[in-house]
Amino acid sequence: MLRILKISFLFIIVGFSMNVLAKSSSIEYEYPGVVAYVDGEIILKKDVIDKLQIMKVSMGIESSDMLEKEALNELILSCIKWHHIQKFTPKGGWTNKKEIDEIFSNMALRNNMNVNAFTKWLEDKNVNVEQLKKNIKINLSWNHYIEAKFGRNINISQYELKRTLDDIKSKKKMESFYVYRMFFPLTNKKSEQIILSKVNSIKQILDKGGKFEELAQQFSQSPDAKKGGDLGWVFSGQVSTEEFSALSEMALGEYKIVKNSQGYYILYLKDKKAAGHDYITTIKFIHIAVPRPEYANGQDTRALLNELKISFPSQSQFINQAKVIGCYVSEPIVATLELMHPDIREKLSKCKQGQVSDIISDKQALFVFCVLKKDIKKIPDPTISDIRNQKINERLSIFSSREIQELQEKAHIEYVNNRNFIAR
Repeated sequence: MLRILKISFLFIIVGFSMNVLAKSSSIEYEYPGVVAYVDGEIILKKDVIDKLQIMKVSMGIESSDMLEKEALNELILSCIKWHHIQKFTPKGGWTNKKEIDEIFSNMALRNNMNVNAFTKWLEDKNVNVEQLKKNIKINLSWNHYIEAKFGRNINISQYELKRTLDDIKSKKKMESFYVYRMFFPLTNKKSEQIILSKVNSIKQILDKGGKFEELAQQFSQSPDAKKGGDLGWVFSGQVSTEEFSALSEMALGEYKIVKNSQGYYILYLKDKKAAGHDYITTIKFIHIAVPRPEYANGQDTRALLNELKISFPSQSQFINQAKVIGCYVSEPIVATLELMHPDIREKLSKCKQGQVSDIISDKQALFVFCVLKKDIKKIPDPTISDIRNQKINERLSIFSSREIQELQEKAHIEYVNNRNFIAR
């Protein structure tokens, strides 16, 4: 009996190939609703429609021919990888519930929601949360498999580590940039045109308002993809010469495609900082949020927050009353101010210890920060261990790309004649 491949929402770190169906042959429907066959698994029309809905919600864009194709490609690659890693599953599995929940929780935080609110929001958008988590599991399992298979073959010399550390120390006071990045490695010359086509397609989605973080999780083949491509603050020596040169010429908010000997990059410049700074601000705060009026049955939630600030000028009173009326109130959080989103950093930099920040807005929520404590410290140097891990992850991403390419070439993929199965 053929097994049915359910909807998947895989945050691709190893990426996909635009010619994933290149070997495919056209066949007639054998079962109602079948779109493709992948090594004995079937992909249904419903699977692709569900996948497309997830991609639309996560990326903040509308359907298109390109997005429909990628939805099917993602399902095929998910199927291929899951088949393969199941053959080598260690005792206890490749991952665990705690890891999966942590990634899901981080997704909620990026959307300025707690886990419960984020879950409900996804369900309201017709996203199958259990299937989403299942495919987070596939992604994590694949990463652990790649590390287990290739990790022992990666050797970073002490000379290389020390040279990198010395270079960082000498340049950390230089001009720096807050960067998001996607990476698409070149494994051979034949694949370059395919990769460039994919990169250009993603750039078009970004230009139409697509969310960089979600696109990075979906398509980037860099280790930082799991963080939405967020590199934080970088300066000369931390990224390639080609990347840093491009960043120096980019305007805030700009996207740019860059190529070097390793592959193609899509860079997004979120912020820049002048040379000379050698400090960071550690801030301890409580995050308080309410839904935007359109998600709160029309209630003027901005006026509600302002009234709270006026009626309860004491920070502790403000926090307690926010809990009483049902606002989302986080536990105390410790974070680095300079690594925060620029909009949030601006508000918090003006907010003194013991005060409540001005209201900040995003697409789903209105929120404020209650600053409990601020500490300014000299920027610490990265450790040798930090540098080693970064270099290992960069090389693992190359191995991962090669592995999935080999699996694609061996996979038996067939799809039905009618590709126009999505109703927009």
